[in-house]
Amino acid sequence: MLLWVLFQSRAVPLRTAPKKELSFWVWHRPEAFSALERESLRRVSCTRVYWHAATVSLSAAGSLHASPLIPLPPGCGDAPRLVPVIRIDAAIRDPARIDPVALAGIAWQAGMSDEIQFDYDCPSRLLPEYARLLASFRLASGVRHMGVTALAGWIGEGDRWRAVERVVDEVCPMLYDIDPERAPAETPPDPVPLADAAGIAHWIREWSACNKPWLAGLPNFNRLSLFRGGRLLGQIREWTWEEIADPDRFESTRGKAPGITLLRALEPIHIDGHAILPGDWLALRQCEGAQLRDAAAASAQSRAAGEVWFVFPTKGLAAAAWNVGTIASRFHAQPELDVQFVPDSVRSGRFVLTNRGVGDLAPVVFNGGRVLRIDLPEGGLRHLPEGDFLAALSTGSDGRPAPSALASGVRLRFTGLRAGESMATGSATFHALPSGPLSWRLEPIQ
Repeated sequence: MLLWVLFQSRAVPLRTAPKKELSFWVWHRPEAFSALERESLRRVSCTRVYWHAATVSLSAAGSLHASPLIPLPPGCGDAPRLVPVIRIDAAIRDPARIDPVALAGIAWQAGMSDEIQFDYDCPSRLLPEYARLLASFRLASGVRHMGVTALAGWIGEGDRWRAVERVVDEVCPMLYDIDPERAPAETPPDPVPLADAAGIAHWIREWSACNKPWLAGLPNFNRLSLFRGGRLLGQIREWTWEEIADPDRFESTRGKAPGITLLRALEPIHIDGHAILPGDWLALRQCEGAQLRDAAAASAQSRAAGEVWFVFPTKGLAAAAWNVGTIASRFHAQPELDVQFVPDSVRSGRFVLTNRGVGDLAPVVFNGGRVLRIDLPEGGLRHLPEGDFLAALSTGSDGRPAPSALASGVRLRFTGLRAGESMATGSATFHALPSGPLSWRLEPIQ
């Protein structure tokens, strides 16, 4: 016992690894964070949010202008810290054409104080010119901390990359979209996944050679692409889950890679100004949770100072993927679903589905999405509007559609549900209201 005490008294305290940074990237958002969003970021110890404040481009006369200009919102506080991001339009193929003094003026308008980040898909051969622009910007602006996003392959550009590395304080390499989206000659399309854990882990190892602090840029978005006759027509920017989860409009097929669903149009439809014709294919690429869990584990074990997730999840934005709590849990958090009946009157009420967990219930569009089955006393239901759900169907004891007067249950179709959110049917009418605990279940995805 004495020897054990002496050993303990002389033991050197173990040095713990520094806590890695968790940050997010915000794209095209004019409004400030809500109180609930700020609290969710503080709860997971998010230190910085990179805020897309402006995209700069050159006029025909060669002058620099910003469109849009979205300055940092006022009253954000110190936790987390907001960092303005200036995106340089990819149409500017030569960074030497940019006036650093004009660029500094736009940065000040965007809310720059002592920190800024630039986002530019600079051609690799012009990285030294980009480095000279960044150095001139620092002189013109006096900014203290300057960071850049980086294409994953820049780390292999030798002296050309080192020129940029020398003049910046921080790098956020974007470890996704490494290869261009391919348009196969055959249909259906076979797109590459957004989140490929093995590919991301490879680039994390490559970036361990970076000599400046760097954050692993990981994807947190969904992408919808339109294909016709084996050709990629482009990406659909603004879309909703409701638009693409309709089995009467789209025939669905699972892709070969994780997180991919292929949708063949059955009738003409317009989404975000795109005319989709019968026979066209939509390729939905989602960031699959298991892939991101492995990618985040690779980041945690690397020399990266932390992670920046592209993009911050915003309510109602289908292109945004996982919520803050799911990411902070390293994709181990699970949804906790609860179904309640809330009476409106003695003969009416609503069914409310709530996700009380920290984890999201990921959206599914295959075969029309997810189905919530609720058992009811036979003959008690009169009418059930779908409300927030995609569809509401009364069913018999065998699960098949049945008239309301003979229904012993309902099937409510939806895609997914983020943590902390709820959805409700419309006000249903009954001969007799449901009583006691509800019997419900999620049907297996076919």
